[in-house]
Amino acid sequence: MRYAPESSARSMRRRLLIFLLILTFTMLAAIVFPLAAVGALPFGSTEAMLTDRLDTLSAEVNEQYGSASVQAVRLSERLASSIAETMRAEGFSFDDASGRPELLNGLSKELLPVLLAGLDATDASGVFVTLDATVNPDIAGAETSKAGLYIRNTEPNIGGMGAESRYLLRGDSSLAGNGQLYLQSKWDLEFSVKDQPFWIQPLAAREENPDLPLSRLVYWCDTHPLTGIGYQATVCSVPLLDEEGGTLGVCGFEINQMNFSRRYKPEVSAFDRAVFLFAQSEATRMDLGGALFAGNVTVYERLGAQGTLVGEGDGFTAYRTPDGVSFTGLQKTVRLSPDDSPFADEAVSAALVVPEKDYNAYVSDLRLRYGLILFFVIAVGAAASLILSGRFLNPLTKAFRLIQEGKLAGVKTGIAEIDELIGQLYALRDKPLPNDFIQGFTERIDRLTPVETDIFHYYAEGIGEKEIRLGMFITKDALQTHNRRIYEKLGVTGKEALMLYIELIKTSGIEHKVIRRDAPPAPISGGEEEVINRINRELEESAAKLKAANNLLAEEEKVKRALHEEKEKTLLMAQLETEIYGHVIRLNTMIEQLENVTNKQKATVRITLLLCYLKRRCNLFFRERETAAFPAGELTVYMDELGEIAGYAGVKVLLTSEVRVELPIRRATLFYDFFYSVLYWATWQEGSHILARFGLEEEHTVLRLLPSGDAGSFQAEKGLLSAIALEGGGYTVKDLDEDTAGFCLTFPKGGVQDG
Repeated sequence: MRYAPESSARSMRRRLLIFLLILTFTMLAAIVFPLAAVGALPFGSTEAMLTDRLDTLSAEVNEQYGSASVQAVRLSERLASSIAETMRAEGFSFDDASGRPELLNGLSKELLPVLLAGLDATDASGVFVTLDATVNPDIAGAETSKAGLYIRNTEPNIGGMGAESRYLLRGDSSLAGNGQLYLQSKWDLEFSVKDQPFWIQPLAAREENPDLPLSRLVYWCDTHPLTGIGYQATVCSVPLLDEEGGTLGVCGFEINQMNFSRRYKPEVSAFDRAVFLFAQSEATRMDLGGALFAGNVTVYERLGAQGTLVGEGDGFTAYRTPDGVSFTGLQKTVRLSPDDSPFADEAVSAALVVPEKDYNAYVSDLRLRYGLILFFVIAVGAAASLILSGRFLNPLTKAFRLIQEGKLAGVKTGIAEIDELIGQLYALRDKPLPNDFIQGFTERIDRLTPVETDIFHYYAEGIGEKEIRLGMFITKDALQTHNRRIYEKLGVTGKEALMLYIELIKTSGIEHKVIRRDAPPAPISGGEEEVINRINRELEESAAKLKAANNLLAEEEKVKRALHEEKEKTLLMAQLETEIYGHVIRLNTMIEQLENVTNKQKATVRITLLLCYLKRRCNLFFRERETAAFPAGELTVYMDELGEIAGYAGVKVLLTSEVRVELPIRRATLFYDFFYSVLYWATWQEGSHILARFGLEEEHTVLRLLPSGDAGSFQAEKGLLSAIALEGGGYTVKDLDEDTAGFCLTFPKGGVQDG
């Protein structure tokens, strides 16, 4: 007899296929997740790539600009030395040079080699010196016209290798034409320093901080010293000082747009339109008006015309221009000045951005590639699983089919275990099974309940589940529950195994001992079945209504609990208000009268003292509802806090604490109330001092206070004294001599004192 498997049972091939698919996905996950974690997949690799490149470029910028700052300080020292030597040799002072072209031109000739040597030693594109002197002090605007030299390379000087020719933009024109310098079309004789930060800022910083070394006075700005020059640059300038510390002018270097763009190429392989920029910033907002750019010319020229670039957040984020142009990237702050420099707060950021369309297209392309690869791997794994499961299970399914048909003679599957099983079955084909093979199963039948026993016998008679449900008036869920319990008690895995055991019992000749021959449930007519179905529906509806009623009761209980908690909170706040009401009234009065008091400082201290007390007092109140003990160390901190505030009113408090145990929290609160009341009283005394000792004496915890003034005017509040007595404490005032009295508050170490 063959039995059909349960509908929920899975064939061996399906089980093996599922196993192989799970194995495939597990191996795939073991590869994909580690790669994603280290950034080898597109979900994060693009951000890591841009971050690494920005870190490299920022470090190079920091190195170049830091080197320029160092060289600017050295240039200042060498120029000052050259000026001093020239003036000593020619016999004039710096003040004599203003208005005397021959002296200024002589100085310029001596300073030119120093400037050229300084330019050769840096990666800068230009060098300058601006002297606090003018050729003609009598013309209009002479106060902002300054003599000096400004020299720029014809090509960017990258790597400190010098340049073949250079332009003279400011200074004596006779210095040009010698094969080293050429006049540029923007040449002028002198600098205009009106509203020029390169001149104003370093000299103002020097005047305000005369003791700072030159290395702390290097100033970087994005405003070019020469108006209308036609190109963007960042400029560092440093004061030029004489031997007495007086200012002679400023000097420094420029790093222009061409120098920056050739030196700091973004070189991000995935984005040929990436832009690296260096600009003044405030948080994630960058000012593009004076920024330097490197990368795609079309993109950064469009960026430069926008004025500002604003990031939507920190780290890797989206950036927007005023015209709505979108970029994706990140920025990093670059420190151009030391922490102790007057210019330490000048914020400059380096940023690496790409057009948002380019970024989204690249990420989408990467995701598509990886998605296709992943799909291919999954498809190959699924196909391999299907093929392998078929090749593995075909001999098994063939053997099982032959076993079910009883064709055991000469069957060979090529699988040793299956062939051995078939051989054993063939050898036992005519032998009855021993009774002890199913003895354990038959003994377990007695464990079934009457209802479960009925269901077991119905299955033995070949009656279907629908007929059993209708005949026993039970629902489908109830029958499934009974089935699970039957399987557990009989030790079988499911209905198929149960039916196999029943068949073995029948073939073993012991059917009459364990299976009764009751009549199966009577066939049910269509009308009766409709009645039963209606009854089942009504039962289900009643169950649903009962569930809804239970939910309603649960919601009602929840509302009651919420109301109860709200009532408890209201009572709790009312109790707190009762305890601190007098202090709150006093606080309001003190604040209202603050404008009319003579000594506002002391009045302010009293208000602060009361505010601190109320804060800690509320904390103690709520802590009392959570715990019964309070650490003495924390109480000492509270009292020290009050003593420190009272010190601003001239009350000097010296508190020593020897208590290291936990106190009953109510007593800790009374100690704190008492300590505050004494300190508040002391703020009304002139030059009061208080010695306080918080310690353990025999079987008591004691707080002793010894004020320096007349203690007779102190009166403890009646409510405080009542609370102390109620808690079993004692308060005493002891006269130590004619002018001195001490206060003492004690509580026993244990509970409330008897009597």
